This record gives sequence, C-alpha cells and structure tokens, in this order.
Amino acid sequence: IYVGLFVILMLVLIPVWNTFVLLEDPSYIYFAGKVVPRGFISMCVSIPILYVCAVSLLFKRGDPKVLTEQSMLYMGIVFLSALGAGFMILSLPLAWSSNNA
Repeated sequence: IYVGLFVILMLVLIPVWNTFVLLEDPSYIYFAGKVVPRGFISMCVSIPILYVCAVSLLFKRGDPKVLTEQSMLYMGIVFLSALGAGFMILSLPLAWSSNNA
C-alpha cells in the first residue's frame, strides 16, 4: 500500500503545487477563474484516497488467490490511468480558453 501511495503522491505533488500558485495569481483568476485549479486539487486529493480505500478493501475482503503481484500491478495501473485521464479532461477548459483568447 505504502509504495503505491508514495508513487501517486509524488505524481500529484507538482500539479497541486502549481494549482496553488495559480490560485494566488490575480491575473490568472481574473481571466480564467478558480474552477479549473480547484478541480485539479480535488482530483489530485481524491485519487490517492480512493487508491488507499481500494487497496485496503482488496487486502481485507479479497480472496487470498486474488492477492498476487499481478493484481497489485493492475490496481496501480487503474489508478495511474485514472489520474492521467483526469489530467487530460481537466486540461480541456484551459485549452479552450487559450484558443478563444
């Protein structure tokens, strides 16, 4: 659990840091608003929490035959893919606002 959580937290550290910088920039807030940075922060906080919940449930309720290295790898791939998809989806409003400017 801890290695996967550490990897996910390190992957979301820089985007969260950058969104806090964007939230403190008055010119960005004036032109683009606060919705997209808040969406990034909420996604970056929810993915590690969901990962810990899913892996904990897998270890507590999962059949011992299911607890293999391959299932742990699949669990990590699912959450890393969800993180990447979330980044892609949340970047669309930024692309649209930059194209319209």
